[in-house]
Amino acid sequence: MRRLLLFFGSLILTVSSVRAQSTFLPLDPDIYHWIDRADIRTFGLSGRFHSGFRAISRESINQLMDSLSLKPGLSASDRFQVRYFREVNSEFSNPDSSGLRKPFLKSFFRRKADILSYQDSVFDIHANIAGYGSMGQAKGGNGNFLINSRGVEVRGTIAKRVGFYSYMADNQVILPDYVGDWTTRFGSLPHEGFWKKTGVNGYDFFSARAYITFNAGKHIAFQAGHDRLQTGYGYRSMVLSDFSNPYTFLRINTKIWKVEYTNLFASLKTDVNALATGIPGNRRIPDKLFVFHRLGINLGKRVSLGLFEAVVAGKDPKTSAGGTFPDPSYFNPIIFYRAVEQNSGSPDNASLGFDLKVSVSKSIRAYGQFFLDEFLLKKFMEGNGWWGNKYAFQAGMHYIDVAGIRNLDLQAEFNLARPFTYSHQSNYSSYSHYGQPLAHPLGANFREVLAILRYQPVPRVQASAKLIYFERGLDSSSVSKSFGSDVLKSYYLRAKESGNFLTQGILQKVLFLDLTLSWQPWTNFFLDIKHVRRSEERSGLNAPTLKSGYTALSVRWNIAQRGYEF
Repeated sequence: MRRLLLFFGSLILTVSSVRAQSTFLPLDPDIYHWIDRADIRTFGLSGRFHSGFRAISRESINQLMDSLSLKPGLSASDRFQVRYFREVNSEFSNPDSSGLRKPFLKSFFRRKADILSYQDSVFDIHANIAGYGSMGQAKGGNGNFLINSRGVEVRGTIAKRVGFYSYMADNQVILPDYVGDWTTRFGSLPHEGFWKKTGVNGYDFFSARAYITFNAGKHIAFQAGHDRLQTGYGYRSMVLSDFSNPYTFLRINTKIWKVEYTNLFASLKTDVNALATGIPGNRRIPDKLFVFHRLGINLGKRVSLGLFEAVVAGKDPKTSAGGTFPDPSYFNPIIFYRAVEQNSGSPDNASLGFDLKVSVSKSIRAYGQFFLDEFLLKKFMEGNGWWGNKYAFQAGMHYIDVAGIRNLDLQAEFNLARPFTYSHQSNYSSYSHYGQPLAHPLGANFREVLAILRYQPVPRVQASAKLIYFERGLDSSSVSKSFGSDVLKSYYLRAKESGNFLTQGILQKVLFLDLTLSWQPWTNFFLDIKHVRRSEERSGLNAPTLKSGYTALSVRWNIAQRGYEF
C-alpha cells in the first residue's frame, strides 16, 4: 500500500495541469440529510450531481446549494440550509456572505464557520475546535452515560494545487451495556481502532483522520489518506458504510458528463485479538487489501445507477488460506476484479452488485442496493437453503415535506442479509476491518426495518424520531459452529450445508428508539437532548427482555452525533 501511494503521489506531482481540489464534507447523517433534500428538490442538478459515493466534495455541495437557492417557494429552513453550506464551505462561496462584519479580536471568526482562517495567494486555511460533551443517565452498568471529546480540525489548500484535511481528538466515553457486550464479543469498539478499558463500560481512545487531495486535470481527482467512506443512498449501507474504524486508502474519482467512476484501494486491519483491557499487545496487526470500483451513471435527471465490484484479499499465516498478497493485477484501475480473482484460483473474497436511485417526484425518491457475495442458480432453484447463496439487499425511500408540511421528512428502509454473507475462509479475507463489519453493523443473517422522521420547524431547531427493529440469528456461545451472523468467523465453521434460513440460530429481536432535539445557535455548534431506548429478546434462553438505553444532554462543536444503533 505504501508503494502504491508513493507511485500515485509521484505521478500526480508530475502532472503540469494540476489544479486545486476541494476537500470533502465529513460524514454526518444529519447534515447529509440536508444534501439529500436538495438533491431531491433539484433532481440532482438535472442529472449532474453524484452522491452515490460519500464523502462528497465541498465544491459539489455548494454547486447543488446554488441551484437550490434559485428554486421558488423555499421555506425559511431551506434558505437557512443554503446559508449553512455556504458558511461551512466558504472557500467556494462569496466571503462577504460568510464573514462577520466585526471579527472577534480582529483574528477570530473572520468567517462564521471558522475560528481561525487565513487566505492569500498561496494558502487558504480553516481551523476549528472540535468538541463533544455529553452527560446522562443510562440503564445498567454504573448508571452513567458520558462522552468527552476534545480535538482540532484543519483544512485548506496550498498554492491552489494541494488540498488537505486533518482531524484529531482525545476521547473518553461511558457507554450502555449492549455496547460493552459488543466489545467483549468482537474485541473492538464500534467506530474506533485502538482503545483502552476504563472501569465499567468506560473506554479511552484517540481519533485521527487525515488526507490530501489533488486534481489531475479537469476530470480526475485523487484523495489519499486515513478516513471513513460510504457508498449508497440509504441510512445504512449494504456495501461500504462509515461504521468501522477509519482505514488508509487511495481514492481516484473520474467524472465526465453524467458518468462518475470511482476506484478505491485500501489497507484494512485483521486478527485484532484484543485483550479484555483493549490493548492488542506489542505486535503488528496484520493487513489485508480491499479494492473497490464503482461506475455511477445518471440516466436523465431522475435515475442514477451504480455498478460496483469489490475484493478483500489476505493470507492467513496459520492455515495458508488466501492468495498471494497482494495480487498486482488488483491495482489495475479498469480491470474486472472477479476475472483476476478466478485466474488466481479464487482464493480471495470477491463480490459485486449495484445501487439505484429514482426520483419519483419533487418530494419522493426511492433507492436500493444489491450485494452479491456468492450465488449458484441451480442451488437457488432447488430451494434447499444451500449455505453458499449469499447476498444482501436494501430498499428504501425519502419523502420530504410529508403531506405538504414543510421540512417534515420521512425516510423508510428495509435491509436484509443472508447467512454467511460477507464471511470467507478466515478473518484475513472477511469483509471486515479491525473486528468490525465493513458494511451493515449487524453483519449478516438478519432483516431490519427502520423509519426516521425529521422535522425542522424553524431554521435552527431540528427534531428527529428514529425507530429501528431487526431480527438476527446468533451463534450459541457454547459451540464453535457458525449460523452465519458473525462475518469474522470462517464459513468452514458452518453448522450445516443445506437447510439454512434467514435468522437461523438463536433468534435475537431488538427494538431501538432514538428521540433527539437539537438547537444550532451558531454555525456547527449544537445543543442536543437525546433519549435512547433499546429492548432485546432472545429465543431459547428463557431470559427476560433486556432493556437498556440512556437520556443525555450534549454540547457539540464540529462533531457529528455518536450513534450506537445496533
